[in-house]
Amino acid sequence: YKSKNAFEAIRMMQKYKMDIVLTDIRMPGMSGLELQQKVLEYWPRCKVIFLTGYDDFNYVHNAIRNGAQDYIMKTEGYEKILEAIERTIRGIQDEMQSKHYLEGAKKELKQSLWQEFVREILFRDDISREAIGVQLRKLELPLHQDRPFLIVIGQIDRWNESYSFSDRSLMLYAVKNIAEEYLEHTAQSICVVYNDSRMAWLIQPADVNCEIGVIHQFIESIQHACKKTLTITISCMMASEYVTWEGASAKFKKLNQLTAYRFGSGEEALLNERSFSLYDMKPREWKPGEQL
Repeated sequence: YKSKNAFEAIRMMQKYKMDIVLTDIRMPGMSGLELQQKVLEYWPRCKVIFLTGYDDFNYVHNAIRNGAQDYIMKTEGYEKILEAIERTIRGIQDEMQSKHYLEGAKKELKQSLWQEFVREILFRDDISREAIGVQLRKLELPLHQDRPFLIVIGQIDRWNESYSFSDRSLMLYAVKNIAEEYLEHTAQSICVVYNDSRMAWLIQPADVNCEIGVIHQFIESIQHACKKTLTITISCMMASEYVTWEGASAKFKKLNQLTAYRFGSGEEALLNERSFSLYDMKPREWKPGEQL
């Protein structure tokens, strides 16, 4: 964009995002330094390059102190102007790349803290409601404190013998991503991995009246996608009711106990804790593979 004077430039900045502004320091009606302040009001990350004469060094000093990106002598010609603009563009690209890495690191750290907190919720039964509330607010978890959620346990039925530890970790990460894609438009969820091949999902539907049968259908879809895309099967154990944060540890413990009756055979299964009235077998009647 090109403007005839500083006032026209300001009107233009009110309409369009500016990344770089090239301006003279001395202009009628408004100096380049005053324009610089206006630029930064609208676009704080905008880079300002000044054109200056030999007798403008006091202005240049103030401009740099106020965050000017660069300055060029008017006598240096267009080549120097282009060089300054190219340097500025490279600087912006470096900033964007650094910002991208920083945001990625923050996201990974947040995910790590979420998982650490959820593991504590699942494996400890001595955390107070107040402490849970403090951590939920501090960590900005996607799940709400005042709403219950559903716990689902998943287990890889059989690992390929050629898989290394990193292969297994990558596969578990892929399963988590598949589950997230299927659930993201219906529910907020967090998944944690434990015992090498097991995962626990905390699923909080957006619809407070969502029936558990709906989640059951999503879990079936996740199992099918993992089988088709990753060529692995996953068995899942679903809670039969939503639980509060305070009741999560007891429910998680019960679900883990129940999986001992059915998981481990190498065959895919999707069970609900209430379905165990159908499989209430005595220990002597268990078949090989039905205990962990």
